[in-house]
Amino acid sequence: MEKLKEMRQAKELIETLLRKYPETRDNSSYLILTYWYAQMHRLLGEKKWSTADLTRLLLSGEMTQAESISRVSRVLQNEKPSLRGKSYNKRHGVAEEVRQNINRTLFD
Repeated sequence: MEKLKEMRQAKELIETLLRKYPETRDNSSYLILTYWYAQMHRLLGEKKWSTADLTRLLLSGEMTQAESISRVSRVLQNEKPSLRGKSYNKRHGVAEEVRQNINRTLFD
């Protein structure tokens, strides 16, 4: 049950970051770093952090994995168009074009 609560909180934080910082919508590295910054603030408080702190927390499993943050952001952007970045429609338009080309090549 605790894991479900953590996942819900992560989704809420990711949605907040996507709304507050529009540049995170097209840059998953920036989103991940912003998420980790907020998470470290919650875990370690106001003190100055080092890369050693980040490394220790990542390796111990206390930090949310980068893949999970990216996956949740993709789900949110798929569900809520207002959270999509500028490149979302461009990427999906290209994907549709590739699908059509593959279908023509295979089935014509």
